[in-house]
Amino acid sequence: WHIDYWMEGGLLRDVYTHELTTLENFDRLLHPSFYEEAELSSFQNGLFDVQSEYDKHCGNGGDMEDCTPVTIVSYEHIITRDTGLQEVA
Repeated sequence: WHIDYWMEGGLLRDVYTHELTTLENFDRLLHPSFYEEAELSSFQNGLFDVQSEYDKHCGNGGDMEDCTPVTIVSYEHIITRDTGLQEVA
């Protein structure tokens, strides 16, 4: 879901269902040690008519101009001896 988050410019989505979610529910998703998956699913299932909402850090006074990827790297290339240095250079 991290890749989707950045590719969609910080659009808030539920991690488990990939449905749009609210800032309040997204904050819960960021604290998995406080909430069980069942609780998070219950919160998401209780939402109706959710409007597109973007992370508070993205644009409109946030600390990032926009939440779009600047560079994309491959984990597999990073850990491979032949390509690792070039991938992160």
